[in-house]
Amino acid sequence: MAVFLVFSFLLSIQLFISYFWVHSGIYNMLLPSKPWIIHLINYISWGQNFKLTITLIWIILIILLSAIQIYLFSSKILTKFSLKKLFVFAFIAALISSFSYNFLSSDIFTYLFAGKIATFFHTNPYLVLPKHFVGQELWLQFTLWIDKVYYFIGPYEITYRYGPVFLFYSLIPFFIFTANRFLGVYFGLKILNLIVFMLCGWLLLKINKFNKKIFAVWFFNPLLLLELLVNSHNDLLMIFLFFLAVFLISLKQKKWGIIAFILSIATKFATAPLFFIFFTKEKIKQILFKIAGFGILFYFALNPLYSWYYSWVYLVFPFTNVKKRTWILFFILQLILIIIQYHRLVLENKLGSLIWLPLEPIIRWGIPALMLVSEIYKDKSSVKIHS
Repeated sequence: MAVFLVFSFLLSIQLFISYFWVHSGIYNMLLPSKPWIIHLINYISWGQNFKLTITLIWIILIILLSAIQIYLFSSKILTKFSLKKLFVFAFIAALISSFSYNFLSSDIFTYLFAGKIATFFHTNPYLVLPKHFVGQELWLQFTLWIDKVYYFIGPYEITYRYGPVFLFYSLIPFFIFTANRFLGVYFGLKILNLIVFMLCGWLLLKINKFNKKIFAVWFFNPLLLLELLVNSHNDLLMIFLFFLAVFLISLKQKKWGIIAFILSIATKFATAPLFFIFFTKEKIKQILFKIAGFGILFYFALNPLYSWYYSWVYLVFPFTNVKKRTWILFFILQLILIIIQYHRLVLENKLGSLIWLPLEPIIRWGIPALMLVSEIYKDKSSVKIHS
């Protein structure tokens, strides 16, 4: 039990650290109606004097969280606890992460402002740029990409880059709290993400016959907790709907599986290439899942993207018999990428790397290459998460 308490304690430290980076536009907006915000401002001001120390603490924290994940995955400790207790520990970790401030990404504010355009301004976020509300909307002080056109459909400029399913999902907090309650819709969306995250893990457990390794792969995964719950990236909903499609197919509910798959595509489009799940046999499907996983890894090596995109690997790897050392190499890869990508953002509030920059391409290519060699080399080290 101690290892889970330590894991939650480390996440609690990250929670407190995260609020050092609350955007000034948020506390300036809230201060007139919520005088207690002055204590948050004082807390942030105090933290500015210790940025280097806080950055080092956060890096050590991420390393320790990853070390615990690898320990949970490699050892037999998970088998010593009941599913009920493991769910409780997993929920605590997810809850702490959900209430952390999104200190490494501002995407959640883009999601929320699109919701406000629809519910408060009664206009279409696909056709109206957020910049049209400059001067009348305080949320734009901390919302990015307010003047970006993503693509064209005929004569129409499309100003919202995500699918309609995610737009409807992001409207739910507005229906509950109304658009005038920023904290309500902000934490409302985070709580929704918490629920979806737990459902994702439950689906993985059901599909994989309650293999407890799933707790290390999903619930106690620093990358997923950071990117899907702390930073609240919308990849989570896309992943959930895909897991639901796989689960429904396993129950021979193909029609409902197709609906779930279409909804996943209509969230963020990235799952479209995985259509083969509907017409291939199980053994072929596992091979294609593994090919897709390595395809994602090498594509991101060729076209470096932010670390949260590596969550896409979890769309496919949990449904294959990936070897134990391959999983561990991937856990190490995601740890290194988190540190490379975010240490400068924590220290200087800028994206980009201060250290290891020449080594980053080697890491992005080298570790996936080692993973591939690990899978090709024949031995008995496979971890049967999926059977």
